Amino acid sequence: MIKRLKKLIEESTRLAVVMHQNPDGDAMGSALALYEYANDSGTSATVISPTPINENLLWMPHSEHIFIFDETLQSHQKQLQEFDTVVFVDHSSDGRNGSVSDYLTAPTEKRVFIDHHPSPNLEVAIAISEVESAATCCVLYEIFVALNAHISKTMGTCLYTGIITDTGNFRYGKGMAQLFRITSELIILGIDKEQVTQQIYYSNTENRLRLLGFVLNEKMKRVGNHAAYITLTEQEISSLNAKYNDTEDFVNYPLTIKDVYISAIFIEKDDYIKISLRSRVEFDVNLLARNHFNGGGHQNASGGRFYGTLQEATDLYSKNII
Repeated sequence: MIKRLKKLIEESTRLAVVMHQNPDGDAMGSALALYEYANDSGTSATVISPTPINENLLWMPHSEHIFIFDETLQSHQKQLQEFDTVVFVDHSSDGRNGSVSDYLTAPTEKRVFIDHHPSPNLEVAIAISEVESAATCCVLYEIFVALNAHISKTMGTCLYTGIITDTGNFRYGKGMAQLFRITSELIILGIDKEQVTQQIYYSNTENRLRLLGFVLNEKMKRVGNHAAYITLTEQEISSLNAKYNDTEDFVNYPLTIKDVYISAIFIEKDDYIKISLRSRVEFDVNLLARNHFNGGGHQNASGGRFYGTLQEATDLYSKNII
Protein backbone atom coordinates (compact mmCIF):
# COMPACT_ATOMS: atom_id res chain seq x y z
CA MET A 1 0.00 0.00 0.00
CA ILE A 2 2.83 2.41 0.88
CA LYS A 3 4.56 1.73 -2.43
CA ARG A 4 1.27 2.31 -4.26
CA LEU A 5 0.97 5.67 -2.50
CA LYS A 6 4.51 6.63 -3.54
CA LYS A 7 3.83 5.64 -7.15
CA LEU A 8 0.53 7.56 -7.18
CA ILE A 9 2.17 10.75 -5.90
CA GLU A 10 5.15 10.52 -8.24
CA GLU A 11 2.93 9.94 -11.28
CA SER A 12 0.60 12.81 -10.42
CA THR A 13 0.66 15.95 -12.54
CA ARG A 14 -1.22 18.08 -10.00
CA LEU A 15 -1.78 16.82 -6.48
CA ALA A 16 -4.38 18.23 -4.10
CA VAL A 17 -3.74 17.74 -0.38
CA VAL A 18 -7.10 18.41 1.26
CA MET A 19 -7.61 19.36 4.91
CA HIS A 20 -10.84 19.37 6.89
CA GLN A 21 -12.81 22.48 7.87
CA ASN A 22 -11.22 24.66 10.57
CA PRO A 23 -7.93 22.78 10.24
CA ASP A 24 -6.11 22.11 13.49
CA GLY A 25 -2.41 21.52 14.03
CA ASP A 26 -2.62 17.86 13.01
CA ALA A 27 -4.35 18.64 9.71
CA MET A 28 -1.93 21.47 9.01
CA GLY A 29 1.12 19.48 10.05
CA SER A 30 0.30 16.41 7.98
CA ALA A 31 -0.78 18.45 4.94
CA LEU A 32 2.26 20.72 4.91
CA ALA A 33 4.74 17.89 5.50
CA LEU A 34 3.15 15.92 2.65
CA TYR A 35 3.23 19.07 0.50
CA GLU A 36 6.99 19.35 0.93
CA TYR A 37 7.55 15.63 0.30
CA ALA A 38 5.48 15.70 -2.90
CA ASN A 39 7.15 18.82 -4.28
CA ASP A 40 10.59 17.42 -3.46
CA SER A 41 9.54 14.32 -5.43
CA GLY A 42 8.86 16.45 -8.49
CA THR A 43 5.06 16.61 -8.12
CA SER A 44 3.23 19.92 -8.16
CA ALA A 45 1.23 19.86 -4.92
CA THR A 46 -1.29 22.28 -3.43
CA VAL A 47 -2.69 22.25 0.11
CA ILE A 48 -6.41 23.08 0.18
CA SER A 49 -8.39 24.30 3.17
CA PRO A 50 -12.20 24.66 3.09
CA THR A 51 -12.03 27.48 5.67
CA PRO A 52 -9.55 30.17 6.77
CA ILE A 53 -6.59 29.13 8.91
CA ASN A 54 -6.37 29.88 12.63
CA GLU A 55 -3.89 32.73 13.09
CA ASN A 56 -1.82 30.79 15.63
CA LEU A 57 -0.91 28.27 12.90
CA LEU A 58 0.08 30.71 10.15
CA TRP A 59 3.72 30.64 11.27
CA MET A 60 4.07 27.02 10.08
CA PRO A 61 6.43 26.26 7.17
CA HIS A 62 4.72 26.53 3.75
CA SER A 63 1.48 27.88 5.25
CA GLU A 64 1.68 30.88 2.90
CA HIS A 65 1.03 28.50 -0.01
CA ILE A 66 -2.30 27.14 1.30
CA PHE A 67 -5.24 27.61 -1.05
CA ILE A 68 -8.35 28.74 0.86
CA PHE A 69 -11.30 27.46 -1.13
CA ASP A 70 -14.28 29.77 -1.63
CA GLU A 71 -17.27 27.98 -3.12
CA THR A 72 -18.81 31.25 -4.30
CA LEU A 73 -15.95 31.86 -6.76
CA GLN A 74 -16.22 30.02 -10.07
CA SER A 75 -12.46 30.35 -10.53
CA HIS A 76 -11.97 28.32 -7.34
CA GLN A 77 -14.43 25.68 -8.48
CA LYS A 78 -12.57 25.39 -11.79
CA GLN A 79 -9.20 25.13 -10.07
CA LEU A 80 -10.31 22.09 -8.06
CA GLN A 81 -11.22 20.35 -11.30
CA GLU A 82 -7.60 20.62 -12.47
CA PHE A 83 -6.19 18.20 -9.88
CA ASP A 84 -5.67 14.66 -11.13
CA THR A 85 -4.83 13.16 -7.72
CA VAL A 86 -6.20 13.86 -4.23
CA VAL A 87 -4.94 13.01 -0.76
CA PHE A 88 -7.31 13.73 2.13
CA VAL A 89 -5.41 14.20 5.40
CA ASP A 90 -6.67 13.99 8.99
CA HIS A 91 -10.21 13.14 7.89
CA SER A 92 -11.90 10.25 6.16
CA SER A 93 -15.61 11.02 6.46
CA ASP A 94 -18.02 12.75 4.10
CA GLY A 95 -18.69 16.37 4.87
CA ARG A 96 -15.54 17.10 6.87
CA ASN A 97 -14.06 19.18 4.04
CA GLY A 98 -17.18 21.22 3.37
CA SER A 99 -17.98 21.44 -0.32
CA VAL A 100 -14.42 20.81 -1.55
CA SER A 101 -15.17 17.18 -2.48
CA ASP A 102 -18.13 18.33 -4.58
CA TYR A 103 -15.81 20.04 -7.07
CA LEU A 104 -12.92 17.57 -7.18
CA THR A 105 -13.02 15.52 -10.38
CA ALA A 106 -10.05 13.19 -9.79
CA PRO A 107 -11.23 9.56 -10.21
CA THR A 108 -11.58 7.26 -7.21
CA GLU A 109 -8.52 5.26 -8.26
CA LYS A 110 -6.46 8.41 -7.72
CA ARG A 111 -7.83 9.29 -4.31
CA VAL A 112 -6.22 8.55 -0.93
CA PHE A 113 -6.88 9.30 2.69
CA ILE A 114 -4.38 9.28 5.55
CA ASP A 115 -6.07 9.50 8.92
CA HIS A 116 -6.39 8.21 12.49
CA HIS A 117 -10.10 8.77 13.11
CA PRO A 118 -12.54 5.86 13.44
CA SER A 119 -15.38 4.96 11.06
CA PRO A 120 -14.00 6.16 7.70
CA ASN A 121 -16.40 6.35 4.76
CA LEU A 122 -14.63 8.32 2.03
CA GLU A 123 -14.48 6.44 -1.26
CA VAL A 124 -10.80 6.12 -2.17
CA ALA A 125 -8.37 3.68 -3.78
CA ILE A 126 -5.83 3.80 -0.93
CA ALA A 127 -7.13 4.04 2.63
CA ILE A 128 -4.49 4.47 5.33
CA SER A 129 -6.33 4.53 8.64
CA GLU A 130 -4.46 3.96 11.92
CA VAL A 131 -6.94 4.53 14.73
CA GLU A 132 -4.42 3.48 17.39
CA SER A 133 -2.10 6.37 16.46
CA ALA A 134 -2.24 9.56 18.50
CA ALA A 135 -2.19 11.84 15.44
CA THR A 136 -2.27 11.73 11.67
CA CYS A 137 1.21 13.23 11.79
CA CYS A 138 2.37 10.01 13.51
CA VAL A 139 0.83 7.97 10.70
CA LEU A 140 2.51 10.13 8.07
CA TYR A 141 5.88 9.98 9.83
CA GLU A 142 5.77 6.18 9.71
CA ILE A 143 4.92 6.38 5.99
CA PHE A 144 7.94 8.61 5.35
CA VAL A 145 10.16 6.17 7.24
CA ALA A 146 8.77 3.20 5.30
CA LEU A 147 9.49 5.05 2.06
CA ASN A 148 13.02 5.89 3.25
CA ALA A 149 12.13 9.50 2.50
CA HIS A 150 14.29 12.40 3.57
CA ILE A 151 12.55 14.16 6.47
CA SER A 152 13.77 17.75 6.60
CA LYS A 153 13.67 19.97 9.69
CA THR A 154 10.71 21.87 8.23
CA MET A 155 8.82 18.62 7.66
CA GLY A 156 9.75 17.56 11.20
CA THR A 157 8.49 20.87 12.56
CA CYS A 158 5.14 20.36 10.81
CA LEU A 159 4.83 16.80 12.12
CA TYR A 160 5.76 17.79 15.68
CA THR A 161 3.17 20.59 15.60
CA GLY A 162 0.48 18.07 14.71
CA ILE A 163 1.61 15.73 17.47
CA ILE A 164 1.55 18.24 20.33
CA THR A 165 -1.71 19.88 19.27
CA ASP A 166 -3.61 16.61 18.81
CA THR A 167 -2.46 15.27 22.16
CA GLY A 168 -2.87 18.46 24.18
CA ASN A 169 0.91 18.71 24.59
CA PHE A 170 1.13 14.97 25.43
CA ARG A 171 -1.77 14.99 27.90
CA TYR A 172 -3.98 12.48 26.07
CA GLY A 173 -4.23 10.21 23.06
CA LYS A 174 -3.64 6.64 21.99
CA GLY A 175 -0.39 5.01 20.93
CA MET A 176 1.74 6.81 23.51
CA ALA A 177 4.77 4.53 23.06
CA GLN A 178 4.77 5.26 19.31
CA LEU A 179 4.13 8.92 20.04
CA PHE A 180 7.17 9.39 22.28
CA ARG A 181 9.40 7.33 19.97
CA ILE A 182 8.52 9.52 17.01
CA THR A 183 8.91 12.67 19.10
CA SER A 184 12.40 11.63 20.21
CA GLU A 185 13.36 10.91 16.61
CA LEU A 186 12.12 14.34 15.54
CA ILE A 187 14.16 15.96 18.32
CA ILE A 188 17.24 14.05 17.15
CA LEU A 189 16.46 15.36 13.67
CA GLY A 190 16.98 18.84 15.08
CA ILE A 191 13.55 20.44 15.25
CA ASP A 192 13.19 23.46 17.52
CA LYS A 193 10.50 22.14 19.87
CA GLU A 194 10.72 25.22 22.09
CA GLN A 195 9.86 27.44 19.13
CA VAL A 196 6.84 25.28 18.27
CA THR A 197 5.65 25.35 21.90
CA GLN A 198 6.11 29.13 22.00
CA GLN A 199 4.07 29.62 18.82
CA ILE A 200 1.25 27.31 19.89
CA TYR A 201 0.88 27.99 23.60
CA TYR A 202 2.49 31.40 24.28
CA SER A 203 1.21 33.63 21.48
CA ASN A 204 -2.16 34.65 22.87
CA THR A 205 -3.68 38.04 22.18
CA GLU A 206 -4.96 40.16 25.06
CA ASN A 207 -8.48 39.88 23.64
CA ARG A 208 -8.31 36.09 23.74
CA LEU A 209 -7.35 36.11 27.41
CA ARG A 210 -10.14 38.56 28.23
CA LEU A 211 -12.59 36.29 26.41
CA LEU A 212 -11.31 33.32 28.39
CA GLY A 213 -11.79 35.22 31.64
CA PHE A 214 -15.37 36.06 30.65
CA VAL A 215 -16.04 32.42 29.73
CA LEU A 216 -14.74 30.99 32.99
CA ASN A 217 -16.51 33.59 35.12
CA GLU A 218 -19.83 33.85 33.34
CA LYS A 219 -20.39 31.09 30.80
CA MET A 220 -19.28 27.81 32.35
CA LYS A 221 -21.95 25.64 33.97
CA ARG A 222 -21.79 22.35 35.84
CA VAL A 223 -23.99 19.38 34.96
CA GLY A 224 -24.46 16.77 37.65
CA ASN A 225 -21.37 15.83 39.62
CA HIS A 226 -18.78 15.27 36.91
CA ALA A 227 -19.58 17.31 33.78
CA ALA A 228 -19.55 20.91 32.62
CA TYR A 229 -20.21 22.95 29.52
CA ILE A 230 -19.58 26.40 28.06
CA THR A 231 -21.84 28.42 25.77
CA LEU A 232 -20.89 31.41 23.64
CA THR A 233 -22.74 33.54 21.12
CA GLU A 234 -21.14 35.39 18.23
CA GLN A 235 -22.27 38.66 19.81
CA GLU A 236 -20.46 37.82 23.06
CA ILE A 237 -17.26 37.01 21.17
CA SER A 238 -17.35 40.21 19.11
CA SER A 239 -18.26 42.39 22.11
CA LEU A 240 -14.82 41.63 23.53
CA ASN A 241 -13.12 42.30 20.17
CA ALA A 242 -12.24 38.61 19.96
CA LYS A 243 -12.56 36.14 17.09
CA TYR A 244 -14.10 32.71 16.76
CA ASN A 245 -10.63 31.14 16.53
CA ASP A 246 -9.81 32.63 19.93
CA THR A 247 -12.04 29.95 21.48
CA GLU A 248 -9.58 27.21 20.50
CA ASP A 249 -8.88 24.90 23.49
CA PHE A 250 -11.45 26.60 25.78
CA VAL A 251 -13.29 23.27 26.01
CA ASN A 252 -10.37 21.76 27.93
CA TYR A 253 -10.43 24.23 30.82
CA PRO A 254 -13.36 22.65 32.72
CA LEU A 255 -11.44 19.36 32.70
CA THR A 256 -8.79 20.93 34.93
CA ILE A 257 -11.36 20.87 37.76
CA LYS A 258 -10.52 17.76 39.77
CA ASP A 259 -13.98 16.16 39.64
CA VAL A 260 -14.98 17.18 36.09
CA TYR A 261 -14.46 14.38 33.57
CA ILE A 262 -16.63 15.51 30.64
CA SER A 263 -16.66 18.94 29.02
CA ALA A 264 -18.30 20.64 26.04
CA ILE A 265 -18.40 24.04 24.39
CA PHE A 266 -21.36 25.24 22.32
CA ILE A 267 -20.67 28.20 20.03
CA GLU A 268 -23.45 29.93 18.12
CA LYS A 269 -22.76 30.30 14.38
CA ASP A 270 -24.96 31.77 11.63
CA ASP A 271 -27.19 28.74 11.12
CA TYR A 272 -25.95 26.06 13.52
CA ILE A 273 -24.27 25.45 16.87
CA LYS A 274 -20.60 24.42 16.69
CA ILE A 275 -19.79 21.83 19.35
CA SER A 276 -16.54 20.48 20.79
CA LEU A 277 -16.57 17.60 23.29
CA ARG A 278 -13.81 16.33 25.57
CA SER A 279 -13.47 13.71 28.30
CA ARG A 280 -10.74 12.28 30.49
CA VAL A 281 -12.38 9.03 31.49
CA GLU A 282 -13.84 6.09 29.60
CA PHE A 283 -16.91 8.13 28.59
CA ASP A 284 -16.98 8.03 24.79
CA VAL A 285 -17.68 11.52 23.45
CA ASN A 286 -17.22 10.17 19.92
CA LEU A 287 -20.46 8.21 20.33
CA LEU A 288 -22.16 11.25 21.84
CA ALA A 289 -21.11 13.35 18.84
CA ARG A 290 -22.15 10.72 16.29
CA ASN A 291 -25.48 9.87 17.89
CA HIS A 292 -26.69 13.37 18.74
CA PHE A 293 -24.56 16.12 17.19
CA ASN A 294 -23.90 15.19 13.55
CA GLY A 295 -20.20 14.69 14.19
CA GLY A 296 -17.56 12.35 15.53
CA GLY A 297 -13.88 12.03 16.31
CA HIS A 298 -12.13 10.14 19.11
CA GLN A 299 -13.22 8.63 22.40
CA ASN A 300 -11.88 11.57 24.39
CA ALA A 301 -12.03 14.36 21.78
CA SER A 302 -14.83 14.90 19.27
CA GLY A 303 -16.88 17.60 17.63
CA GLY A 304 -20.12 18.18 15.83
CA ARG A 305 -22.95 20.50 14.87
CA PHE A 306 -26.47 21.06 16.16
CA TYR A 307 -29.25 22.66 14.14
CA GLY A 308 -31.39 24.34 16.76
CA THR A 309 -31.03 26.72 19.69
CA LEU A 310 -28.24 26.84 22.26
CA GLN A 311 -30.73 25.83 24.94
CA GLU A 312 -31.85 22.79 22.95
CA ALA A 313 -28.25 21.77 22.35
CA THR A 314 -27.21 22.03 26.00
CA ASP A 315 -30.38 20.24 27.13
CA LEU A 316 -29.58 17.34 24.78
CA TYR A 317 -26.00 17.22 26.07
CA SER A 318 -27.08 17.27 29.70
CA LYS A 319 -29.66 14.54 29.12
CA ASN A 320 -27.11 12.18 27.59
CA ILE A 321 -24.16 12.56 29.96
CA ILE A 322 -25.93 12.21 33.30
